[in-house]
Amino acid sequence: MAAPPPLEASPKHRLSGSQSAWLPSLRPLSGVSPFCLHAHTMFFTKPGGTSSPTTPMDTSFQDWNFTDGWGTNKAAQACQSHHSKPGIASAGYATLRKSQSDSALHGVSPKASSQNDRVGGTFFTLGQQKRSGNVAAGKAEFVDQAKLVKDFDRMTAALGEVKNLFEGFDPRRSPKKKPTLSDLFSGNKAQKDTGEGDDGDAEEALREAKERLAERLQAYKYTRRIEPEMPPLAPIQSSVSPRKPPPQTLVVRNTTPEAIQVWLPHNRKERITSFAEERAYRRRLCQNQKIRMVEENALILQEDLERKERQARQAVEARKLQAKLKSESRDFPAAKWFGLIWAAGFLQQIKQDQRQRKVPVLERVSYFKENEDNMLVKRSKMTAPQMREALRMETVVQSPAVSRLFTSYVASMKLKRNIMTAKSNARKVYQALRSWQVAGRVIFALKNVAFQARKLQRFWRACSVRLREQRERIAQRWERMERQELAQELSKWERPPTHNHAGQRISSASLTLEDRVTMEMIPKVVRMTFLEHEMRARRYFLLPAIANWEEDCTKWQEDYAQRLETKRAYQAMGQEFEDRPEHAFTFPPSRPMHLPPAHPVGEASRGAICSISCPGRRGDEEILDMWKRCRQDPTSWKQVPRAGLKEYATKKVKDKPKEDAMQFTSLDALLNNDKDQNFGDAPETEAKAYGVDDALMPGGEPPENEPSVSLPC
Repeated sequence: MAAPPPLEASPKHRLSGSQSAWLPSLRPLSGVSPFCLHAHTMFFTKPGGTSSPTTPMDTSFQDWNFTDGWGTNKAAQACQSHHSKPGIASAGYATLRKSQSDSALHGVSPKASSQNDRVGGTFFTLGQQKRSGNVAAGKAEFVDQAKLVKDFDRMTAALGEVKNLFEGFDPRRSPKKKPTLSDLFSGNKAQKDTGEGDDGDAEEALREAKERLAERLQAYKYTRRIEPEMPPLAPIQSSVSPRKPPPQTLVVRNTTPEAIQVWLPHNRKERITSFAEERAYRRRLCQNQKIRMVEENALILQEDLERKERQARQAVEARKLQAKLKSESRDFPAAKWFGLIWAAGFLQQIKQDQRQRKVPVLERVSYFKENEDNMLVKRSKMTAPQMREALRMETVVQSPAVSRLFTSYVASMKLKRNIMTAKSNARKVYQALRSWQVAGRVIFALKNVAFQARKLQRFWRACSVRLREQRERIAQRWERMERQELAQELSKWERPPTHNHAGQRISSASLTLEDRVTMEMIPKVVRMTFLEHEMRARRYFLLPAIANWEEDCTKWQEDYAQRLETKRAYQAMGQEFEDRPEHAFTFPPSRPMHLPPAHPVGEASRGAICSISCPGRRGDEEILDMWKRCRQDPTSWKQVPRAGLKEYATKKVKDKPKEDAMQFTSLDALLNNDKDQNFGDAPETEAKAYGVDDALMPGGEPPENEPSVSLPC
């Protein structure tokens, strides 16, 4: 775009000068006529309510009023109304009009050219009228040149916005708000999205876009390549021997679906969430541990301070006591001596009193007589009367009548006391039984529950170790057979090509068979989880077989006891117990097991070949079936039915009315009914379910599509 003219140029030069190429010309306006300056005295209205006609130079550009008129004939009506009523100014002609010309997008329309001619004539007429003095009477106002230049700059910017508006015109969209010229001249920006045009404009725009695209494609046909393509670079012969390719196990593992699924958005989001939760949990745990450590340290410090305080107090008291003893030891008063003597005598008297109380009543008098001189009791006012009373009672007790009476009285008193003690004990037992009538049963029931729980826990601790060892043995057999099956399956793959279509050598770096087998193997965690659920389901479904086995064992015990009884009867009668069919010995029934049958222990040690009737073959087939199901779906183990699910399902199903059972069906429906499915030839899957397999029959061969089972021995 050319540079704008200097600011000192006249407005007329800015508007109509041919050298002003930087102004938005009529061509980029895409069929819209420019701002019409025709009849300035009619289409500009000065603000303030005055209706006197003025020229554009009399007022500033900011005081002009503009109106819109898109694709209408308001300009002509405004001109006619102005000629009929010259005293009324109209703003309808100062508009931007949308052109319907076919060449509006590439040049100036005929109507726009005629408008340009009329504008030139209007400017010439206005100049003559001003020079001849035919303009309306009134004092001409002073025109500020700088302000006028700013107004025309603003008008130039508004015209640029109009240009941008029509360059981005799209007839398929409608603008939310149509911009007006007053908005554009006041400094607002035009919206980029344009409104919906007429049907003719849309078709014209589409046709012109197709023509421009065809011209561009036609120009591209005549372009040619100046230089040929560069030949491919040949590999440089290296003098260094090729090094051993690094192992690609990690790379291949990262390309597996499992490794790719780890980085899926939802999986990664879950992993980030779990990591954030774990981190928050650890932070809380660390904070709690820190708080607990601070509290413990505070308690220890507090205990130390209290201990120090007690030690300080004890030290101070010890020093005070030591100083007091030093001061008292200098002068020991006589009163303290008498106090010590009296205390010693009192203690000796109490000792003698306690000793004589331990002596029986009949021997107490003789004891008093023997130790009368050495005893201090007789000197006491409290014990001297007791001693005299004891001596007097001795003389009374020595009479036979008093002795018998006293003995009977003592016996009766002892009897009464024993009866009262027995009644008291019986009353306590009765109250205990009454109070424990309900609560005692509850407490004993709770104690029984706790005992049963501990018993169950002891059983499970012993049982879990055994189940874990069984799972480990089956997992080892699983892994060994899985490696053999994968090696047999992966060894059938075709070798990768060594050269491409261009004859160039392809790198022969590939994974070894062991790496591929390791990559295809089921992870240990998935294997152990599958085995745990599968073994649990097998133990659950084995319960009916165990119940039948217990019944068979009970029946066998009865038969064996009856056989022994019959044999003893024969021996008692002196007859020989003949081995008849009804007397034949039968072995006890074998206990069913939920584990896959294992190979005999002697096969591996002796190196013997596994026979056809070896039970280990059936166990290998069961483990292979587990592996195949786990390979297809890691959660395809046998499901244990929920307790009460069938009862709930039967309750939900409503009884059908009897009328539905009496409905008649067609002959085809009767022929296709499933009631006759138990008759005729049994399918192969149903035969295998009952243990009948064509491959195991005499002369039978395994199917071709079934891979052969590689035996571990």
